[in-house]
Amino acid sequence: MSRTLLRVENLKVYFPTRTEGGIRRRYVPLKAVDDVSFTVAEGETVGIVGESGCGKSTLARAILQLIKATRGRIVWQGEDLTRLDRKAMNEKRRDLGVVFQDPLSSLNPRMTIGNIIAEPLRRFRSELSREDINAAVLATMQDVGLNREFLNRYPHEFSGGQCQRVSIARAMILRPKLVICDEPVSALDVSTRTQTINLLKGLQRKHGISIIFISHDLSVVRIVCTRIIVMYLGHFVEIADRDTLFGSPSHPYSQALLSAIPVPDLHSQDDGKRVILEGELPSPIEPPSGCVFRTRCPIATNYCIKREPVLAPRENGARVACHHV
Repeated sequence: MSRTLLRVENLKVYFPTRTEGGIRRRYVPLKAVDDVSFTVAEGETVGIVGESGCGKSTLARAILQLIKATRGRIVWQGEDLTRLDRKAMNEKRRDLGVVFQDPLSSLNPRMTIGNIIAEPLRRFRSELSREDINAAVLATMQDVGLNREFLNRYPHEFSGGQCQRVSIARAMILRPKLVICDEPVSALDVSTRTQTINLLKGLQRKHGISIIFISHDLSVVRIVCTRIIVMYLGHFVEIADRDTLFGSPSHPYSQALLSAIPVPDLHSQDDGKRVILEGELPSPIEPPSGCVFRTRCPIATNYCIKREPVLAPRENGARVACHHV
């Protein structure tokens, strides 16, 4: 059995927001991530899916300690990252890589490709000589399918797919144990998207890394991930392995997301089986009482107003937060 690398426990990320009204201004929390828990095992790929604004990227940045958690624990190989000072956290960053959504904007336009990829080595491996760094950069470029002739070129000279390969090379140069991919293929065309997915899967097989893959595209998540977390308004509503989620989704929100996946043959799509969500995503400043999904849920009852559901295990191995499933 693979050992657990990352354990997130009861994590909350709230942002104070100022509201106008009455004589005094008051501050209310924007609940971006609200009491979530999950684990990532060695060599595992965990997907996090949900609509824009549900808290996926905030969760990723909290794990990396790019933003501070309000409450909860982020345990990396037995050590709580939320309790570390800056120096100690910087040491842990050697094992944590990240690939952002927009490949071009995440790269420094004034730096060459070689310097961009080498930057983590210069920061965390200062004992390496220039020759060692150059050798590591060239080896990593070969890993991600970049020609060595690109070494002294700048990001604006490359396509979006090539820039994302540079971002992946920068994330992999330190040989991390976990890479967080935040919408890494959403800005790419279909053919480039497939190449990037295959590249990530190949790097995982070669180096044994774990991946947290954040996306709103379930067709991509189905290819990449072994276990999937469905997130809604800062909460986890379902956690299941890939085959269980796509074969028999339990939560009404999961069912709606899956029914929205486009199919190649429009005539084969049965509109009667599609789940159409009504209404808008509620504000995380004033989330609904009880179940946060109840305002858009087709099976919600008065009971859903009073009590918040908890993630409970199901017979199929999934964990679902719904009173009526």
